[in-house]
Amino acid sequence: MARRAQRLVGAARRLPVPEGTYAIGAGLIVVGLTAYVFQIVAAKRLSDSDYAALNVLWAIIFVVAPGLFLPLEQEVARALAHRRALGIGGGPLVKRAAGLGGALALGVLVACGAASGLIVDELFNGHSGLLAGLFTAVISYYVAHIVRGTLSGNGRFGPYGLMQGAEGAVRLVFCLALAAAAVSAAGWYGLALALPPFFAVAISLRGQHGLLVPGPPAPWPELSSALALLLVG
Repeated sequence: MARRAQRLVGAARRLPVPEGTYAIGAGLIVVGLTAYVFQIVAAKRLSDSDYAALNVLWAIIFVVAPGLFLPLEQEVARALAHRRALGIGGGPLVKRAAGLGGALALGVLVACGAASGLIVDELFNGHSGLLAGLFTAVISYYVAHIVRGTLSGNGRFGPYGLMQGAEGAVRLVFCLALAAAAVSAAGWYGLALALPPFFAVAISLRGQHGLLVPGPPAPWPELSSALALLLVG
């Protein structure tokens, strides 16, 4: 027992911060910096009214996406890590979470479709292209948050941080390409805002194996015990 305690203390000294801290921190820094540059570039290419409409889309995305899918990511990560600790495969759990997230995304898309005229006229200054960006973002962030929860639940914090950084970098590349081509339509910048999570997912999953290990079925309480409270929060 004493030797085991000594080994644990030694391991803690060798790892002064939790595993993955630097990778995730670096990803967050890249996301923040690229978002700042994206705003500057878009502001220079768009008219004031179009830029304002684009920022409404930005605000909606970063309220709706974390509000719906971040709790799901957190629950996937928690439940998957618990299964790993018990030596139980988490594949069925991730698939059940993906089904739940898909239902949430579909509900939002249906609601947005029903109110599309009002959204375009009152929020997006008549730009239907921004509505396409909103639809795309709901799907892309649903996919991204499910993958993030799967990565963190499997202890793959390096790819998790890579996903965050890649999202920001790809978004900035899209924006710079639009600016270089002298594009001044708000809808294209809306797609540049919404599409990068797809690319970030592909980049982060490159070379990853064993994320969906077969295991016993996942009952709803295993995933949703705190999900309702997280969604409300």
